[in-house]
Amino acid sequence: MLDYRDALREEMKDPAFKEAWDEFNLQYALASLLIRLRSEAGLSQAELAKRVGTTQSAIPRIKATKCSRG
Repeated sequence: MLDYRDALREEMKDPAFKEAWDEFNLQYALASLLIRLRSEAGLSQAELAKRVGTTQSAIPRIKATKCSRG
């Protein structure tokens, strides 16, 4: 019986899957870092958005990337 790690190892042999997996992992890592740093700095989403030059509505979309993964 395959567990998820075995199944993932098999899927990683497909270059398109591996590329998508790697891109998602980068997005996840960046979203996690952003969430942690915003929390440590005590910034609201609006304050963070202003500092990085984006809209407040973009911040929860970034966070959703992390939350959708776990």
